[in-house]
Amino acid sequence: MFGAILMLMITIWSMLNDNRSVDWQHPPMEAITVPTADVRVIDGDTFEVSGERLRLKGWDTPEIFGSEACSAEQQLGQRARNEAQRLLRRSKAFTYLPVGTDRYGRTLSHWALDGVDFGQTLGKAGFAKRWDIERQQKPDWCNG
Repeated sequence: MFGAILMLMITIWSMLNDNRSVDWQHPPMEAITVPTADVRVIDGDTFEVSGERLRLKGWDTPEIFGSEACSAEQQLGQRARNEAQRLLRRSKAFTYLPVGTDRYGRTLSHWALDGVDFGQTLGKAGFAKRWDIERQQKPDWCNG
């Protein structure tokens, strides 16, 4: 019974706090830090750590896979993945803060590399756009 109540409280907390800015210099206790060597890049907004797929919360990157993506989006998606891999290689620590799951079963989470917000870094480089997955239509990478 206690476990069920605890899980409910964590779910509610996550729903209320999953769009906030994270102070990566003083991350919450729930944040998990692993060496970057333990992280595998799937694409610009999807990583894998110890078999767990993580989806970057609050940001979208161009798609690499799937017929719905135009060729320009696929090329930009490949560049976004390459940039994510480059950023990981330059860093020592990957920190993520789980805040839920998406419809594909991936763990939605906020990310940082060596204490610097990953989404903001990729966004400034032009490889990510802000996206509230629950409230907004997915960004259009093919038509601007």
